[in-house]
Amino acid sequence: GNNSALQFVLDNEYVELKQPEVPVSAQEVFALYRRWASDAGVKVMGRNAFYEALGDGGGRLGVVVADDRSGLKTVFGIGLKKNP
Repeated sequence: GNNSALQFVLDNEYVELKQPEVPVSAQEVFALYRRWASDAGVKVMGRNAFYEALGDGGGRLGVVVADDRSGLKTVFGIGLKKNP
């Protein structure tokens, strides 16, 4: 289907795919996704749907959505090129 989460991580103006050593706060990723969607004129997915779509579609790109030890949601495998 139309996975705008995947389109977002493939837009190298906003995101770079990188080695998944350093996690990024999922909240920041979602905030930048909302900015990207608004810039791109794309309908914004809800937060949970976004995380799910990112995990599903991003898997083959090495993008992993995971909870850290304190229960905060984090994303591995991407870097953000713009501020949210």
